[in-house]
Amino acid sequence: MEVLAFAAVAGATALAGWIADRRRTKNRNENSQCASCASDLSGTDTDDLFLIHGRLVCADCAEGAKRRTLWQFAALIGAVTFATGMIAAKEGLVAMLGLPIGTAALMTAGTIHLMKLANREAQLRIAEGSDPTFAALAGDRTSGPMEAGAARDDQALPSA
Repeated sequence: MEVLAFAAVAGATALAGWIADRRRTKNRNENSQCASCASDLSGTDTDDLFLIHGRLVCADCAEGAKRRTLWQFAALIGAVTFATGMIAAKEGLVAMLGLPIGTAALMTAGTIHLMKLANREAQLRIAEGSDPTFAALAGDRTSGPMEAGAARDDQALPSA
């Protein structure tokens, strides 16, 4: 019972942290700042901006996120391996081994899907000119590939 209570509190805390982070990054982008480090993006060329989770970041933060991704997946694999070992040690059931591995695979696939969806939606808003973040960065400038509506994953803004 204590484990379920701990899991509920941990999940609620993670959700609250995620919501606060989304608000913080949105506010930073609306003020022409990098969503991650808050550096000024107003003089940055749009080719040097990257989308991560639908938020604009500078090239340095995008490179850092790219390096961290490998370690984050390694930590996920380690946690799944640990959970699988604990279940096998406690229960001794071979059939239970697939549960944490399958759950982790579904969570990973879902997370990647949501990240790509956030980037695609941000690219569409930018292409339509309805994104306040990009409007603040571009000023009155609306020329370039965004005006033509080329909001595909491989054209609009590089995703990290």
